[in-house]
Amino acid sequence: MTQIEDLVRQALAETPTQTTPTADPVGVLDRRVRRARRRLAIGGSIAAAVVTAAVVVPLATAGSDGRGSVQIGGHPTPTSSASARPSGSLTEISLGATVYGVATDAQRGNAYAVTEHGNGATRQLLELNAKGETVHRWTVPGSALFVAYRNRIAWVWGGGDGGYPMSQITAVDTTNGVGTTLDLGIGKAVSDLAITKTGDVWAVIPEHVLHITRSDAKARVTEDVPVAGARRIVADTGGTLWVRADAGLMRLEPNGAPYGVSTEGPYALPWPGGLLLGIGAETDQPRLWVQTGPQQVGVLLPLTGNQGGPGIAPGDVIRRFHLPGRPSAITDDGIGGFYVAFADGGVAYYYFGAKDGAPPTATLPRDITVETMALALDRSLLIQTDGGHLLRWKAPSS
Repeated sequence: MTQIEDLVRQALAETPTQTTPTADPVGVLDRRVRRARRRLAIGGSIAAAVVTAAVVVPLATAGSDGRGSVQIGGHPTPTSSASARPSGSLTEISLGATVYGVATDAQRGNAYAVTEHGNGATRQLLELNAKGETVHRWTVPGSALFVAYRNRIAWVWGGGDGGYPMSQITAVDTTNGVGTTLDLGIGKAVSDLAITKTGDVWAVIPEHVLHITRSDAKARVTEDVPVAGARRIVADTGGTLWVRADAGLMRLEPNGAPYGVSTEGPYALPWPGGLLLGIGAETDQPRLWVQTGPQQVGVLLPLTGNQGGPGIAPGDVIRRFHLPGRPSAITDDGIGGFYVAFADGGVAYYYFGAKDGAPPTATLPRDITVETMALALDRSLLIQTDGGHLLRWKAPSS
């Protein structure tokens, strides 16, 4: 057994348990609902996919190299993650309660986590400093399962299924603690959420994408865009929205009134049921991380020669990587490296100089199953595990 596996097992064993299946059946149900919703939102036809870069956080630079072609299959799969020795610093941030989601503030370095609170009628949103210490806490609805952060506003959401039939989104102004909750309705669970650089929120519910704005401390739905089979959404650095739907990749451009939202697509992704995983480098053209094979990811340039055409050409994907497992979430480390979580557990880190086919630079064991993850200011990775623990991993050279 490796030192890092010993550390993980010891940390998880020492963490005080606040709930048990018999004591908190709603909490257990929430975790099952969360897992089921992620499979629906991310995987589509790939039923094994579990997680998103869920909390939709703007990602940093993805590094670049020459354009390459996509190869689907026929490539030797790299050896298992055991070939790269688990290394780096792995610690647990103990919050004394089950953790339901995590997001980060890319400017100040603080993190935000939704945790269990009381008898389940409410939950708490915690602000954590770089040391993992709680510096602020706010009460949020008991349905809250996920969190996203941008422009001083933390957005938490949940409900619409499971033990909380009302779908709710809550905005908390972290500068003054003022919060507002928007009820979306019964059975309108939010499967994903993106925040543009202007601070507007775009939420995916069944068959629709909702534009949510905040003014006078109130959150309102200002636009409702029908998108059949919508599952995932990200906002690129230019403000364009990319939605993973049944038919492929949809582009939504939020022009605003009186013109409304411009939609283009669908564009065929390089792999049937491919996952829209996250944002790539902050460059003149959008770059999206997508799944390009059963165990392969790449950076997609969606607005190159094929924009307006029926699909995306192989040359529109650069920086391909064959992986030792099926990817479920990915985030850049800010200097060209990236972290990737796997559907059957475990996490790998690839240094910016890594080439396609090379083993990961560092890995975490498969008994760490990622629910959500977010990049911290120091380029470490915050991981909310399936069991409701919060871990921080600083891979070597990251």
